[in-house]
Amino acid sequence: MNSIIRFRDRVNADEPFVRYKTLVGFETILPQQWEDEDRDFQKLEEFRTGEAERYIDAITAENETEWFAFIERCAETKSNDGATFLIFTKLLTNLACRKPETTKRLLTSASLDLLKFLTAILDGLYLGDRTSWRQCIEEHCQRRRI
Repeated sequence: MNSIIRFRDRVNADEPFVRYKTLVGFETILPQQWEDEDRDFQKLEEFRTGEAERYIDAITAENETEWFAFIERCAETKSNDGATFLIFTKLLTNLACRKPETTKRLLTSASLDLLKFLTAILDGLYLGDRTSWRQCIEEHCQRRRI
């Protein structure tokens, strides 16, 4: 048991890994669940959504390159179950709504994996900044990337 706890603590000290498992996956185990085995889906989803909002707050012009690489890593995840991406999709929608200029820069080099989430991104742009929404649609149509 001590080995398991040391392993758990070691992987949970890896911030990108904790971010990843917060955003991607349906039945992820979060650090607080090791002490409290509460399986209240609503409570866990609220926590994960709150963390996603905190991640959006953390994205700045100075660190967006690292965040873009992380977002691309999440998008690379292979799954045929949409539930895998519930929180990640919320992050993309809310990022686009709250930070349209950042999102436009993200889309300029978006991989095909990330473009699979284009609907969520465009939804956020539409809700937050319809000018950016229109520009992104026009640019992607011109590039024939959608």
